[in-house]
Amino acid sequence: MGKTKKEPDFINGLGDSSRATMDLGVLAVDNDPGLFRKVIELSFTQSPPINMRLARVAQLCCEQHPELILPHLNEVIEKISVSKTDGVKRSYLKIINDYTGISCIEDPGLLLQICFDWLMSPSEAIAVRYHSMGILYQICQQIPEIKPELLSVIEFILESDQISPGMRSICLKTRKRLMK
Repeated sequence: MGKTKKEPDFINGLGDSSRATMDLGVLAVDNDPGLFRKVIELSFTQSPPINMRLARVAQLCCEQHPELILPHLNEVIEKISVSKTDGVKRSYLKIINDYTGISCIEDPGLLLQICFDWLMSPSEAIAVRYHSMGILYQICQQIPEIKPELLSVIEFILESDQISPGMRSICLKTRKRLMK
């Protein structure tokens, strides 16, 4: 009788947030769609900081194998739309922004709405706002009618008293790219 592969213990195995620990999580998943699915599920059912570590493992897996997320994109978008954990939102937005793009999403309506909401919210983490803007920029490339709305939001943010230097820089760069 052959040996069965023991499923990794992602909850106890991710004892810290170091890159070395995250890389061990990525090695455990390898290119296994079932294990990747498990990481996604756990990232939305566990409490912080485990959920953030699991989302980071999913993100790092997608650096090498972005196709792993494709069957789960719609579900992930629905779940991040109600997530309260910045680290989870950031990791999945980064996957969409940097590794898959929006062309893989059949109906980007919900993603469009949450990205606008998060971009306009000064209480959101800079990384969440940054990736939201990147995704909105990509949507503008496919749906040019959205460009004036994004430009308007960028101007609104730039006029805010509460804008950080990093957010100002992101807004100015994106505005310049949209004006070309």
